Amino acid sequence: MLNILIDLANDPAAGAASARGVSYSEDELRAVFDAIDTDGSGDIDLGELRAAITQVSPTADEDTIAKMLTMADADGSGEVDFDEFKKLFGVVPVVAA
Repeated sequence: MLNILIDLANDPAAGAASARGVSYSEDELRAVFDAIDTDGSGDIDLGELRAAITQVSPTADEDTIAKMLTMADADGSGEVDFDEFKKLFGVVPVVAA
C-alpha cells in the first residue's frame, strides 16, 4: 500500500496507473493509518510518514517523502488525517499541482 504513495510521489501519472484497480477496505486503511500514526494523534505528520516509508523503501529520499505528505494533505495542515488518507487510497489518488 505504501509503495503506491512512493510511486505517486515519484511519477504521479505512473503512480495513479498502478493504483487503478486496487481497493482497500476501510478496516485495512484504518489498520495501516493507525500503524503509521505512532503517537495516536489522529494525524500522520512528516516524521511518522518518514519512519513508515523508510521501513518499506530505505532509499526513499527526504524530497520524495515530503511530496508524499503534500499529495495527501488536502487541507494544507502539514498532516494527514484519516479522511485524507482514505481519499488517497480508497477513492481517487489526490495529486498536488
